[in-house]
Amino acid sequence: MPSDFYLMVLEIPEVITLEYTKALRDKAAAIDLETAYILNNFINYDIESIDISEDLDEEDLYNLNSDDLKIKHAAKIHLIEAIDCIISTRIGMSQRMDISLSPTSVKYINIDGHTYVASGYESTYMSKSPTKAYSYLVALNISSIINL
Repeated sequence: MPSDFYLMVLEIPEVITLEYTKALRDKAAAIDLETAYILNNFINYDIESIDISEDLDEEDLYNLNSDDLKIKHAAKIHLIEAIDCIISTRIGMSQRMDISLSPTSVKYINIDGHTYVASGYESTYMSKSPTKAYSYLVALNISSIINL
C-alpha cells in the first residue's frame, strides 16, 4: 500500500525568552485576513463549530462576512496554540540542562549553531490528516511571524 511521508523543518531562535514568546503571541493575535486565508488553504480549518461572538473587532463587523471572521479566528487560535506548543516549551532551555518539555511529535535539532524544529506525518490510505504538530509548523512557517 503506497504512502507518502511529509516533513516540515523550521528554524527557530537558539534562545527563547518569555518576552519573545509574548511578542509572537501578539503577532498571532493581530493576523490579517489575507494571511488567515493562506493558512486555511494549507491547513483547512474546520470553521463550522467556531463561535466568533467573543472575538469581534468593530472594524471586522463592517468589512468581513461570517466565514471570513471564522477563518481569521481559527487561524489566530491555531497560531497561538502553535506558539504555546512549539516555541514556549523552549523558554529557559539552557537552565533546564536542555531537558525538553515539548511533545514527542516534534524534535529540536541543533546544526552548526542553528536550532531547527521538525515534525512529519505519513499519509496512507487509512490516514491522510497531518499531525497537530505538523500543522503548527506549517502555520508558523507560512505566517512568517518568526523573524530570525
